[in-house]
Amino acid sequence: AKVVSLLRQTGAKCLAIGDGANDVSMIQVANVGVGIYGEEGTSAARASDYALQEFQHLPRLLTIHGRYNALRNAQLILYSFYKNAAVFLCQIYFSFVNGFSAQNLYNDFLIVVFNIFLTSLAPFANACFEKDLPEVVLERFPRAYRRCQSGGLFSVKELLLWMALALYHSIIIFYGTVLMISDGDILPNGQVVGLRVLGATCLAVGITIVTLQSARVTCYWTLITHLCTWGSLAVFVLLWFITSLVNGADYFVFQKTLSSFGFWGWLFIGIVLAFLPDLVYTHVRLSVTPQDWEVLREWYHQERKNLKQPEGLSFSPFEDELEEQHSPRQMDTFQRSYDANPSTAAAGGYVPPPFPSFSTHADFSSEDEDDAHSARPTSPLSAAAVAAMPHNEFAEPPSSPTAAARARSGSWSSWKA
Repeated sequence: AKVVSLLRQTGAKCLAIGDGANDVSMIQVANVGVGIYGEEGTSAARASDYALQEFQHLPRLLTIHGRYNALRNAQLILYSFYKNAAVFLCQIYFSFVNGFSAQNLYNDFLIVVFNIFLTSLAPFANACFEKDLPEVVLERFPRAYRRCQSGGLFSVKELLLWMALALYHSIIIFYGTVLMISDGDILPNGQVVGLRVLGATCLAVGITIVTLQSARVTCYWTLITHLCTWGSLAVFVLLWFITSLVNGADYFVFQKTLSSFGFWGWLFIGIVLAFLPDLVYTHVRLSVTPQDWEVLREWYHQERKNLKQPEGLSFSPFEDELEEQHSPRQMDTFQRSYDANPSTAAAGGYVPPPFPSFSTHADFSSEDEDDAHSARPTSPLSAAAVAAMPHNEFAEPPSSPTAAARARSGSWSSWKA
């Protein structure tokens, strides 16, 4: 316990694990305490934050469950700040137009249910099911945990980036709506556009953009994720239609808004203006300076596409057999012979496949991971794909442009650089 306390004084985050009553004080002092059900009783397990049956379960607790929870919590918090700022900063902009009269731009009922029904289902689904990498990849590359360990998931920089994105989207939503739909425009039925149509258009475009932003950052799609994400838009349209049937200031606003050509034109243009800069930046960054987890995600996506069979990425049984047959020293010998005469070397071993090109976003679904565990690879290409991976369990994929260029050229040693 004193050793853990001394380490915590340096600012380090400590995890303590034990299986006996003598480890209770150490477990309680650490930032995270893990207890093991052992022969010495359950005192350590009852005093801990997490209890394990065996010590070998600890890597999975950290690299998979811990990583997923950190990712989900970070995305939930950042997205919650973003969606409220993106939509309701428009109220501040509107106050400069109405002379600070406290006039609402949106429908009062829709404001109340905004965080209850309209934009809560998508982040809730992500907080439960989101995974940036499949479990089979995280088990093979435990150093992908560094993304969480370095604090890059939730930091002041990430918060400022999300707030800057929210500020940009709010400007697009409000001022774009004001430019496209002016007060006094004539609708096809002869009526004119007023404040309620302007506010309804602004809210509809805003909810669509923040929902699509949730979909854009989602990597792991399940049936529930689809239902929550696209169902949020359906719930908004339904509640919007119901409020327009009530006799009041918003009576028949739903029908008026949808009959306006400016609404449909601005809905499409606003989505393009909101996401085009972010998509271009993401594509350039992935092509020039990808992070390690993005390289792994793209590799996983590309290999499944090349193999055209999910069982081609089952790592555990076949990879052990392959590593027994081809040790790192044998692979170095093969690399030298391949550099001297590629055709002769290829006849007696595996040729590494070229490094995959980067796309803007590589998603995988819930079926991918189940299929990846289902069977043992049988095709020669799957064997080559497994052989192309680093033989050091803790090796990292190339993350720099230079290393990525060496990997694209087929150099075996680039994986070890």
